[in-house]
Amino acid sequence: MATARKKRPPKRAAPKKPAPARRVAKKAVRGATRGKAEATIDGYLAQQPPAVRALLQQVRRAIHAAVPGAEECISYSIPAFRVGGRVAIFFAGWRDHWSLYPVGPTVMERLGAALDGHHVSKGTLRFPLDQKPPLGLLAQFARARADEVLARR
Repeated sequence: MATARKKRPPKRAAPKKPAPARRVAKKAVRGATRGKAEATIDGYLAQQPPAVRALLQQVRRAIHAAVPGAEECISYSIPAFRVGGRVAIFFAGWRDHWSLYPVGPTVMERLGAALDGHHVSKGTLRFPLDQKPPLGLLAQFARARADEVLARR
């Protein structure tokens, strides 16, 4: 006579591990708002210390001069400019520097030697807060990004 085999209970899945906590990005220059992001570039600049505000105002004017039809906006909680309906240029003030974004391979190739002596990494062009903005390079960057965005249309 055959003996009946007992059925084994189904294996239970291992308990899921909790997701790791997300890192919080460093806030812009001290005094930046916490929580709600500013809706305009003027609001963003008003939150910056006076020296940084003046420097970022120069950056803003230089971008307007280089790309006259650019529209101001806030994107990713930092000042940006739209060209042809698409965001083309970002800039922001941070604790130790101010930055321009994005610096892709096309822009790097077009600017070439003009980038020598400047800190470029991961799509970012960084400048120290204690130096005047290089207005010539800034204008070249703005025109290169505007041309790149318009060429994709």
